Amino acid sequence: MDSDQEIPELVFLGIAERAANLRDGNTELLKWNIIGLKNIILFYFHPAVLSDVNLVFALRHLSSGPDIRIKIRSESGEQLGFVNVGLSREANPVPPLTGGRGSLLMLQLDETWTTAVLPFKPPSPLTLPRPGRYDICQELPDGSERTVGAFYSGEVDPTPLTSERVAAIKTDPRAAKAVRIKLSCNECNKGIGAYAALEKTTGIEAEGYIWYNDLPDSFHCDCRKVEFDLRAMRNNLFGLLGIRQVVDQSTSIIPLYEKSTLDNLRTEFVHLISSNPREEVLQKFIEENPILLQQFPAERILFKPPLLTRYVADFGVLSPQRELVLIEIEPANMRLLRQNGDHAAPLTHAVNQVQNWLQVVDDHRISCLTEMRIEPTTVGNIRGVVIAGRDAGYDTAHLRQLKGVFSGRISILTYDDLLGSLATLIDQIGRL
Repeated sequence: MDSDQEIPELVFLGIAERAANLRDGNTELLKWNIIGLKNIILFYFHPAVLSDVNLVFALRHLSSGPDIRIKIRSESGEQLGFVNVGLSREANPVPPLTGGRGSLLMLQLDETWTTAVLPFKPPSPLTLPRPGRYDICQELPDGSERTVGAFYSGEVDPTPLTSERVAAIKTDPRAAKAVRIKLSCNECNKGIGAYAALEKTTGIEAEGYIWYNDLPDSFHCDCRKVEFDLRAMRNNLFGLLGIRQVVDQSTSIIPLYEKSTLDNLRTEFVHLISSNPREEVLQKFIEENPILLQQFPAERILFKPPLLTRYVADFGVLSPQRELVLIEIEPANMRLLRQNGDHAAPLTHAVNQVQNWLQVVDDHRISCLTEMRIEPTTVGNIRGVVIAGRDAGYDTAHLRQLKGVFSGRISILTYDDLLGSLATLIDQIGRL
């Protein structure tokens, strides 16, 4: 090889959402399982923080020598961060490639390209100041650089924070009731903090954080080395309320639920369903405490969604998996089964009602979804659920059969199922 060929060659393939090294069969060779490879990453706003991601490369001409330095640059040429990759060659051309989290064992053959995933987790957050292109550059031995690829950072608006969206967030046991973000200059330490929450909080504002809607257009630090456009953050910071965790150091969340809160809710719910309340009272209680519907993943929760002019469901749950669940609430003291395990008349009536809903939706799908303000293309499957009665007083085998899927599209749950799901959640949070 000539001297140029001795330089390891890199091509940047993109950023992977997940990547894992797997053993190839029973051999000592490893292979990559890469999921979600992309060159465009989306945020609700900029400045955005790039942290704990997987950079995917193709490499060849690996040899022992100095570390490879990979730099990330903005379109203006500003260096935002770097990754050092250590190389060493072992016998039977199988070198370990170190990228910051241990060694990766790969087979390198002459003139072939090898896939490598470099976990990128900088000691301090890497801030992408604005939407646009970011170049991945390889530093060469003579100090020059060559661009080996790029990714694009873009912006997308979150789902509006309507009452339906707030209710959906409240069904997620790991949701945030508030999110805070702090941006600052590494030179002069001048910074600005902002927060979004389900409700405005004076306590957070007392810590120096600004309500996101009140942010200025831009931020300039004292030394003028940092300038951020805050307009997108002012519009979209609330989008982080719908995420389950924040991994970068500039952002923190305040959990929506604590064990004591859920313990109190469980006590209230047990007392309520034991008092045989009217259906309307149960409906209102669940509306105010949608965490009781946590077993239905939700992007939106609709209260009393209409089905044309014929029917009204009690709840509609639109899931991230493009499923719409229509829920019928019945009294907690409703008779479910006869002695022989057959459905009691009140349950048969409730199931028939949900069957009628589904028939209307099937016959007039676009009209029904449009009336519920749901884009028809966002819904794949539609099914029904009846929540009614208690478990006590019925044969276990009969109950198990009842809670199977009825007619393929309708499921039956009791209020004890909601209590059991809540108890499991309390136990899980208590173990954290």
